[in-house]
Amino acid sequence: MNMDDYYRARGIDAGTAEILEIGRNNPEVAGWPKYLREAEFQQCDACKKLDFDELGSRKGYNLLGVGQKHHESWDHLKKAAEAGCHTCRLIHMVKLHDNPKNSAFKITNGLTHLRIEREHSSVNIHGEGTRAPKLAWSTLPDCPGDKLGNKKENGDITFRFVEDNPASDEAFSREKAWIRNCSSEHPYCRNNDNVLLPSRVLDLEEATSTGQVKLIESEGQLGKYIALSHCWGGVGGDNEEMWVLKPDQMEFYKLRSRRTRTCTTSNYEALKAGFSVSRIPRNFQDAITVATQLGIRYLWIDSFCIIQDSPDDWSHESLLMSEVYGNSFLTIYASAADNSDQGFLRRRDPERYLMTKLCPIPMCPEHWVWIRWPPSDLVWSFDDALGRLWDRSWAFQELVLPSRVLDYGRQMLNWRCNHQHIEESSKTFQVGGHDGYKELMWILSLPEVNSPPTSGEVPSHPTFAAYSDKISIYSRWYQLIEGFAGRQLTNELDKLPAISGLANKIQRIAGDVYMAGLWKKDIAAGLCWGARFNGALKRPSAYIAPSWSWASTQGFVTHQFEDERKFEIELVDFKLETEPLNPLGQVFSGSITICGPVRRFNPTQSTIHIKEEWDHEAEKLKPEVISDGKVEKHGGVYQYAMKNQKDVVDPLGSGICSLSMDFGSPTDVTELWLLKLAVRQAGEKPLKPNLDSIIPDGIILEKSSGGEEICRRIGVFGCSDAMADWIVGPQQHAALLGWGRKTITIV
Repeated sequence: MNMDDYYRARGIDAGTAEILEIGRNNPEVAGWPKYLREAEFQQCDACKKLDFDELGSRKGYNLLGVGQKHHESWDHLKKAAEAGCHTCRLIHMVKLHDNPKNSAFKITNGLTHLRIEREHSSVNIHGEGTRAPKLAWSTLPDCPGDKLGNKKENGDITFRFVEDNPASDEAFSREKAWIRNCSSEHPYCRNNDNVLLPSRVLDLEEATSTGQVKLIESEGQLGKYIALSHCWGGVGGDNEEMWVLKPDQMEFYKLRSRRTRTCTTSNYEALKAGFSVSRIPRNFQDAITVATQLGIRYLWIDSFCIIQDSPDDWSHESLLMSEVYGNSFLTIYASAADNSDQGFLRRRDPERYLMTKLCPIPMCPEHWVWIRWPPSDLVWSFDDALGRLWDRSWAFQELVLPSRVLDYGRQMLNWRCNHQHIEESSKTFQVGGHDGYKELMWILSLPEVNSPPTSGEVPSHPTFAAYSDKISIYSRWYQLIEGFAGRQLTNELDKLPAISGLANKIQRIAGDVYMAGLWKKDIAAGLCWGARFNGALKRPSAYIAPSWSWASTQGFVTHQFEDERKFEIELVDFKLETEPLNPLGQVFSGSITICGPVRRFNPTQSTIHIKEEWDHEAEKLKPEVISDGKVEKHGGVYQYAMKNQKDVVDPLGSGICSLSMDFGSPTDVTELWLLKLAVRQAGEKPLKPNLDSIIPDGIILEKSSGGEEICRRIGVFGCSDAMADWIVGPQQHAALLGWGRKTITIV
């Protein structure tokens, strides 16, 4: 077992592990991290001279004029560290850490002294011919933002270090400041402070005084509430068993903890009568803590506010998800917890970094600039950094729908509202971007969008206006699907119900008919989905949706089409059998009948690949189409030479028809048909082949056993030309011919 696996198996934070490794490899400094945390602060003479303004000086274009002089050499710094200087101890420890994966080092040469340079949010220590450390610098939360942002001398201090304790008074003070700023400064974030409460909520009025809460039926009551988005599941189920030491006896016995996790028909009346906060999972206790700290009486948690063993109640309430999350005063996004028992207000390991003082802050000498290493929290993996909630399907619309979201992440707290995304490390409200998936709610807040409904173009958030001033509401939907489709579900039948709240919002804007994840007025573009990056999709074990819907697959999908593309199919009819209480949710069967151009395609011909060589005369790459001698996938697609098919025109012999299959291989299909959706304009330049993504010309069909003109969708196809950069006119364009207009039904 390597050391990373050793530390990870023991639940040790990645940053803590790196610091332990420094001590393991250099025993003489093993006790220094504790010294930095606990010993009375002291600095050597060189560090006492450090000046905030001089650290940021730029006196020349080389390192000799950057920052401020420090010790004469690394040896001098080491001696100061051994003598007890906190600042030098931290710098020396990081210098001992020679691990390039952390990008913590720079090579510098030609210096007569060490120099310390403050640059943006990092502090660089430059030294002769050595690998020199890069540290983060910032302020602590105790330094008020209004003392920094409004003074010229220190206006560039815009970041602060993150709280180790997300339930501290300072953390809650930060949250309240975010809320006040959003309520007063963001006209497109709904305040939702006196709205119709959901069907049921938890009443927290007595939570702090008696430790009791109760489930109430709102019956049309108005108020303000918080909603919780969380990962389900726990350590030991509803009747958790654990071994504990029996008092006064050296023996163990089983303790059965009957933790209340959900609302059911059997405990419904008991929950209404009231129950102890201590008997519910830690996540729910933490949500109650946040709500009471913020002064909000009502809390909505799906586990308790929906009767989980009642299909009728579940279907009815799932249809109202867009209202529940959309009307919440704010939503807690508990991404730090992977299950209900972990809790999202857990303290972060204070040993995951080294930190000490650097120099006083100008005009605010009672506060200091601090330095820390690693510059940002290290993680074992990207998935570990995000947490399971970011991979859960139900949690997607719970992030998009609310006007305000408090994201309790593993590394820090994030504020996400319709207007702005601010990280906990931000010192001011001016530092922050905007989340693309929150743009829909910003759009919905615009009066010109809400009335009357429109299926046309809608504005872009100012953050994205430089890329596109306007985009169709359907394109917005496809972008949301790209972020949603590959997320995980405990019950795969929940795929469409889990996004029905967002579908409800889009339907209000577009005034359109929703068809199992697609839209009637945009059906042709809606059919142009395929596996993202032409990756692999899986077939679900149960029926989720018709084959023409992206929801019929498991995996991430993309809609690769151009907005200006014209389509040439007619939707003749469609049939859907859906959940009566939530027609935007579960689908039991469905079909569409389409009239459009169809032709057969032979998938048993050899696929091809392209070899390029430099043409010195033309000064560009010249492609050559080479047969594979078999049917073989390249990247995520099967590339076929058009010249090997019937009814084609291919003057240069370089035309390609690429198939991206939803499942399996083209050779698995007895009879394969192409349904052309897009119309290519006369003289339109052909596309170059791309193994990573196909711009679909249409969808691939196989005949179903249900009848002569009944088919199933099995993929998308796109036409391109290997010689696209060499073609000089339409007379050289390759094309598939032999299309016949037919009316077919796709199930």
